[in-house]
Amino acid sequence: NQKFQNENPRMDKEQAMAKVQHALNIRAEADEKSEKVGYLYKDCGGTILERKDGWTRIKSGNVIGWAKDE
Repeated sequence: NQKFQNENPRMDKEQAMAKVQHALNIRAEADEKSEKVGYLYKDCGGTILERKDGWTRIKSGNVIGWAKDE
């Protein structure tokens, strides 16, 4: 079950929306023990900046951080 879905196929890897029940933790580093810097709430979107090792670096509003893909 992926937490991100592309908003538009032509914008693949640029725009995403959170596909979660409530909110998705955004962390400072691509690590579950890293500090939470914000949340991406259900049906809210952001810009994908990078993907690596099962994590996505995302910018939403003033928050930039990492979200786990699973």
